[in-house]
Amino acid sequence: MAGATPCLESFPSCRWLGNRFAFGNCTYYVYNRRQIPWQGDAWAWYGNAQAMGFPTGPAPRPGSIMVTWESGYGHVAYVESVNQDGSWLVSEMNWVAFNTVDRRSISPGGVPLIGFIY
Repeated sequence: MAGATPCLESFPSCRWLGNRFAFGNCTYYVYNRRQIPWQGDAWAWYGNAQAMGFPTGPAPRPGSIMVTWESGYGHVAYVESVNQDGSWLVSEMNWVAFNTVDRRSISPGGVPLIGFIY
């Protein structure tokens, strides 16, 4: 996929002090973009955020975390921007390939969405 790049742990943008998520996975990447206090599989992030008092909801916002059922473990991605037509651009890891960062545009109804963490 165009724009997809492998992420090496030695690159500062791919590593964040305190990241306890498995290297190369979506949770690892999103934690590097936005540090969160919980652990767990991607699908559990939405409920974990709610339990800890983080605002959540059904609409994307720049800087929010998208949580979906796109795998058996769920999937998380970082929302980079939201377009006027309601679609949004995410950056993510381990979607096109393990340990690979990519960007994709998502339309409303285009993913099995759990919700967004603000």
